[in-house]
Amino acid sequence: MLEGEKIDEVVAESLRSLTRLPASLLEGVVEKFKRAESELVMVGLFELILGHREVAKYTEFMLNYLKTTWKYDSYRYLVMAIISRGGEALIKELLAYCKLETNKQKIEILLETLPLFMGKEPSLGTVVAQLQKRYELKK
Repeated sequence: MLEGEKIDEVVAESLRSLTRLPASLLEGVVEKFKRAESELVMVGLFELILGHREVAKYTEFMLNYLKTTWKYDSYRYLVMAIISRGGEALIKELLAYCKLETNKQKIEILLETLPLFMGKEPSLGTVVAQLQKRYELKK
């Protein structure tokens, strides 16, 4: 592991551990790390947000990350984390986003991950079918 990766891992673990951080301080932490280049740091930030009582305040940030990122490992992680740990409103927002996604690689990731949670979220079947059609058109 390279030196920078070790530091990123420490930062990510530190972020994960801040889920009881007062809401008044959370905004500054999110602001500081929301443009991190490291996918490890971004995953730590997502863990912090999803584990914090103020998660709803950061829905737009997480959805914007999904829409704009080219970092596919952290993209995959965030999709899975939202489906497995997100509340009903956050999952609903994720599904609305999925219906509009056009990036082939992101659609592939969604088709990999979403079916894993069909037992938890029955409405995923419709979204997966729509994504599959869109994916076929892109071939």
